[in-house]
Amino acid sequence: MNTTSVAVKRLIRSVASLLLVATAVCADEVKVMTSGAFTVAYREVVPEFERATGHTVVTTYGASMGNTPDSIPNRLQRGEPADVVILADTALDELIKLGKVVAGSRVDLVRSRIGVAVRAGAQKPDISSPDALKRALLQARSIAFSSSASGVYVSTELFPRLGIAELVRAKSKRIDTDPVGVAVARGDAEIGFQQISELLPVAGIDVVGPLPPEVQKITVFSAGIVGGTKQADAARALITFLASPAAASAIRKSGLEVWADQVTLIAPGGIRAAIEKLIPEFERKTGYKVKATFGSGGGTKQQVVRGEPFDVPIVQPPYPEVLASGHVLSSSETPLATAAVAVAVRKGDPRPDISTAAAARRMLLAAKSISYPDPASGAAAGISFEATLESLGVATQMRSKIKRAQGGPGAMALLARGEVDIGLTFLSEMTDPGIDVVGPLPREISTPTALVGFVSAHATSPDAARALLAYLSSADAAAVYKACGMQPGR
Repeated sequence: MNTTSVAVKRLIRSVASLLLVATAVCADEVKVMTSGAFTVAYREVVPEFERATGHTVVTTYGASMGNTPDSIPNRLQRGEPADVVILADTALDELIKLGKVVAGSRVDLVRSRIGVAVRAGAQKPDISSPDALKRALLQARSIAFSSSASGVYVSTELFPRLGIAELVRAKSKRIDTDPVGVAVARGDAEIGFQQISELLPVAGIDVVGPLPPEVQKITVFSAGIVGGTKQADAARALITFLASPAAASAIRKSGLEVWADQVTLIAPGGIRAAIEKLIPEFERKTGYKVKATFGSGGGTKQQVVRGEPFDVPIVQPPYPEVLASGHVLSSSETPLATAAVAVAVRKGDPRPDISTAAAARRMLLAAKSISYPDPASGAAAGISFEATLESLGVATQMRSKIKRAQGGPGAMALLARGEVDIGLTFLSEMTDPGIDVVGPLPREISTPTALVGFVSAHATSPDAARALLAYLSSADAAAVYKACGMQPGR
C-alpha cells in the first residue's frame, strides 16, 4: 500500500472514530436510498463507516427522478423504509416540500458532470465544442440517455439548445433500467450520455469526456434525513461522514467533485471590489469555496513568480517573468478587465477640470497636496501615475506636494481626512464615503492597467480553478466590473 493510501485510510478512521464518540449511541441499522451517480464512492467509504461506528448500512439504489418503479421518489411514495436518501438536489428539494425528507437536513455532497461514452475500441467523436458535439450526434446511428437527471437534461434541454431535437428523436432511446454504459457496451447505442461517475465503472465502454463547458449541466447530489426515521442520530452521523474529508479521495477518484473544494485566488487591489462582489454568487452557483488574497500589483506578481500556492493568480502586464516561471498555464491566459487611474476630491469640495491633458496639468500644479499609492510597494496605480507626471513634465514641480500612501484605500483615507486636497488611484478603489470622484485621467496621459487571470500550473483542483476563471470572464462578471468603475476585457 502506498503512502497516500495509508494516509487516506488513517484520515477515514480518524473521522469515523470521532463520529462514533459524537453519536454515543448503540449500533443501529441505517437504511439508505442512493442515486447511481454516487454509488462507486459510496461503496468504497461506507465499510469504513460501519467498522468505525458499529452501525450497519443497508442500501437500495434508484434514480433521482422519473417514473420507473425503483426511482427514489417512487420508493418513498410506496412507503419503503429509509433513513437517508442521496439524490439530485432538485429532487431532494421536492421531497422536502412534500414532507418526505426533514427540512433543514439537506447536506450537499458532490457535483457531477455529464459525460459521453462509446463502445470500447470505437472511434471517439469530437465533442470539444457545442458545434462539434452537434455534428457527432447528427452523424451517430443511435443515441442513449438515462431516465434520471442527466437524461432529462439531455433530452429536454441539450438537444433543443443544439437545434437537433427533432433530427435525433427517432434514433434516441431512454434507458430506464440498466446504466446507459451497459446499453452502449451491448451495442444498443453508438453514443451514450450519463453522469461521468456512472460511466466510469462500466466495462466495455470508453468515456470520451465531459460535455463542453458551454452546454454542461452540473448536478449537485445531496443527502437528507427521511421524515419519521427512528435512526436520526445514526443517519446524521453517516451524512456527516460522507461530507467529511475522509470521503474526499474516493469521491474524486469516482469522477465526482467534492462539494467543499476550495479555490485560492491572488489579485492586485485594483480588482478587489469587483472580486469580492463576485465571489458569493460564484460560491452559490458552484459550491466551490473561494479564499482570496489581495496585494499590490508588483507584489502579487512576485508571489506568483516564487510559486506560492494560489490556484488562480490575477496579474497585470507586463508579465514575461510570470510566464517564464512555469507556475501558470500560459494557455489559460484570460483578460478580465482594465482599471483606470482617476482623480478624487474631499466630499463637497469643488471638482477640478481634468477633461484634457492641459487641464489635468493645471489641476496638478494648482493643488496644494496630492496622494496616490506608493510605487515602491509595487502599486500599479502609483507606477502609472508617476509615468503620467513625467509625461506632463511636472514631476519635479510636484515632488514637494506628494504624500504617497499604502495602497489606493490609504490614499483615499488621507483625502477624506483632509490631509491632501487631491487623491489619485484606480477608479475601482474609490469607495471611501468621504470623497467625491471627479473621473479618470484622460487616456492621452494615462493608459488603463489590464488585469489578466491564469490557472496555476499547481492548482489543487484544476476544474475548480477553471470554473472560477470562466466565471470571472463571464457576462455576469462584466456587469460587476462596470459597476465598480472598470472596463471588461483587455
